Amino acid sequence: MASYDLESEVYKEVYLLASSGTRAQGSAAQLLDKLKLTPAGATTSPAKILVSLRDMFSWTCLHYAAVRGNEEMISELCGEVKKVLDDVTLNSWVNAMDTCARGDTALHVAAREMHVGACAALRQHGGQPAKQNREGQTAEEIVQAVVRKGQRTLQAMASPPEPVHEGPSHGAAVSSPAAAGTVESQKQQQPRPVIAHGTYLPPPVIARGTYFPPPVIARGTYFPPPPPAARSSGAANPGSGGDGDDNNGNDLLHAAV
Repeated sequence: MASYDLESEVYKEVYLLASSGTRAQGSAAQLLDKLKLTPAGATTSPAKILVSLRDMFSWTCLHYAAVRGNEEMISELCGEVKKVLDDVTLNSWVNAMDTCARGDTALHVAAREMHVGACAALRQHGGQPAKQNREGQTAEEIVQAVVRKGQRTLQAMASPPEPVHEGPSHGAAVSSPAAAGTVESQKQQQPRPVIAHGTYLPPPVIARGTYFPPPVIARGTYFPPPPPAARSSGAANPGSGGDGDDNNGNDLLHAAV
């Protein structure tokens, strides 16, 4: 295989013509005329240069025409090669694999892009749909995978969006409305404890030295004095509860609580 300076402007123009999308952007005749201007064009026919020309990823001009779906470029280039070279060389060129990870032929590239006309043109000139790339895929399998992906995309677009529910705060238990209603009904059904009249409830036990902070009283708060009857009662019977202590000491303990 011949070696070419792919950085030269001539070869860049050749690949630009090969990747043109329509005839208005470039034709096979213009591409072949560019090949005549290359250093090898003085002694070699453009068709021979064409079949041996590869870029850094071993893409041929057919790969570039296939990725753009330019079926006219593919048909004309294959026709020019067939005029000069034999069918074996043409078949080898049409089914040449690139050196990328996939190892695609031009037919693989056209199939992945779903270019119907380009696939038909390559098949007409010897493209092999059953040939596998380095990933073990044929052009037919690539088309089937693309179709399945398109169907899943259409289903995703057609299905209604799922409602978004705001979840509970971080660390909170997730419960459904039905479960919450069940818990609430259970709370309502639980009987309240019944305390008989006159039942003695002992006061809470307060440890010695427990500090009870004084209440915060806003400045200017008015506390009215006790009525005269209360003052006279407390003064007359200091032992009857006026000092906050009864015979059992319960009043003082309750007041502390």
